[in-house]
Amino acid sequence: PRAGFFSAALAACAPALVYYSRDAKMYAWVQLWVLLAAFFALQILRAHGRPTAYIGYAISGVALCYTHFAAPIFLGVSGCVVFVSLLRKPWAALSWCAVNGVIVLLAVPFIRAEFAYGNTMRGLMFHAPPPTPEDLLITFEHFFSAYVPGRELSLACLALFAAATLLGLLSRRAPLAVRLYLLAMGIAP
Repeated sequence: PRAGFFSAALAACAPALVYYSRDAKMYAWVQLWVLLAAFFALQILRAHGRPTAYIGYAISGVALCYTHFAAPIFLGVSGCVVFVSLLRKPWAALSWCAVNGVIVLLAVPFIRAEFAYGNTMRGLMFHAPPPTPEDLLITFEHFFSAYVPGRELSLACLALFAAATLLGLLSRRAPLAVRLYLLAMGIAP
């Protein structure tokens, strides 16, 4: 109960979630599929061999792929971390590879559509110029602070996220695989 309350409070106060909640776009769906995929990946790490966890991960992974073009970044990072964590159990690692193979196969139509769109847009200025290193830093800060007006608040939000991730990593109750997964997800964005 406490973990659920803490998670709900963090989600309710997360600047990026609050900011994007005002847009009628796919971001709410992306958040749902990412959270479900992470939940099922943690279930697979905790209880190897449960078919429902693998099925849930596959469904949420495919839904994520069809919702946003950046899904392979999340699925790739989480997939590698879980695979390395499962290496000591060959059947579990093989099952993990199989479920990710299913996700890739089911996402092929979307991948083909994205490549076709990319070829159509080749050479055209889409909606933004190529980013500079400063633009990338600002975008990284905005991921944690959702376009706040002051740089100090943006850096404070980034520091708060880092502190929350560090507290999760230092938890003695969580197994090592879960802590490594949390670390990878904190670094991935």
